[in-house]
This record gives sequence, C-alpha cells and structure tokens, in this order.
Amino acid sequence: MSHREPTREAPERRRRWGRVVTLVVLLLVAAAVVLAVLARPLLAAKHEAQQAQDDLIRAKAALSRQDIPGARRYVVQAQAEVSKAQDHVGGTGADVWSAVPVAGTAVDDERHLVAALDQTTSVASIGLQI
Repeated sequence: MSHREPTREAPERRRRWGRVVTLVVLLLVAAAVVLAVLARPLLAAKHEAQQAQDDLIRAKAALSRQDIPGARRYVVQAQAEVSKAQDHVGGTGADVWSAVPVAGTAVDDERHLVAALDQTTSVASIGLQI
C-alpha cells in the first residue's frame, strides 16, 4: 500500500475555480449595467410619447374652443416630442434591447406605438391646415 502525500493541486484548482467564478460574476454585473444604461433612451421615449399624446389632447380641446392658433401650437409641440421619441427608439440602445428575447418584443411594440403617434400628429397637422 502506498501512502500518498497531499498534493498542491487541490488548493490551486480551488483558486482557479474561484477566479473563474469571480470573472463570470463580474461579466454578468457589467452586462447588467450596460443594459441598464442602454435602456435609458427607451424610458425617455416613453416620456416623450406621453407628452406628445397630452399635447394632442390639448390641441383637441383647443379646437373645441375654436382656438386654432392654440391647437397649432400644441400639434407642433407634439410633433417635436414625437421626433425625439423616434430618435430614442431608433438608437443603439433600442437595437440592443430588441435582440434580448423577452424585452425585444416590448421594444418592437414601443417602436410601433411611436410610429402610430407620428402618423396621428401628421393627420392632426393636416387637419389644422384644412
């Protein structure tokens, strides 16, 4: 029967695995931070779209009061806000998030809603010109 002396391989393996686990955790945290930073424009787009919708509601109210200049101002503001929202949903952050499995469909939906809001503001502008 041979007696085996403890080798130094076991502690070295543990240290190596510890380094690998630490590296993986750091990479996951870094990816989460990058995704959070890239999500900021999408949140800004939601805010801009809400502002545009509110301005369109104000324009409708102005029209009901026969205030055509006021309605025009609100529609112009809505168009500017929709333009900003389109910039946000068309950026790199939105492109990255659209590739994320579950979140990607939400980004696509947000893009469709902003496009619909753009069409709505265009119709409102044409209506005011007529």
